[in-house]
Amino acid sequence: MQLVDNFIKSRQIVAIGGIGQNDIEPIIKAGANGIAVISAIARSKEIEQTCKSFRSRLDLTLKSE
Repeated sequence: MQLVDNFIKSRQIVAIGGIGQNDIEPIIKAGANGIAVISAIARSKEIEQTCKSFRSRLDLTLKSE
């Protein structure tokens, strides 16, 4: 188990797939280092604002870790 733990800690983990803004905190708390968001941005009518909102929420979550 220690080997697996060391392997995971030595890697950058990025979550992708169906991520909404409410998913950011649990994803980061689960051990991901970042997120990749596609659908939520592509489907948005306010793309710039959606990107800013995701970025802001991610930054706040990462700072609290």
